[in-house]
Amino acid sequence: TFAAVKIFKDRIRVDFSLSRKIKSKRTGPFLQMSAHRYLYVIDILNEDDIDEELVAWIKEAHDKKREKLKAV
Repeated sequence: TFAAVKIFKDRIRVDFSLSRKIKSKRTGPFLQMSAHRYLYVIDILNEDDIDEELVAWIKEAHDKKREKLKAV
């Protein structure tokens, strides 16, 4: 899984994993799952929170997972 979406009463939460650390005020704490894998959590409070930066991170997570599956 490269990303997950969870619906809450007051927000939508998106988690995704990347093979690099990202620095952004939006991400808060991250979980280092292995030497080169980091899990990030973003809370979406309004539609403006779904921007190019978030879409790029999710696309990067997807592309990395796709590469990994092709290698198997």
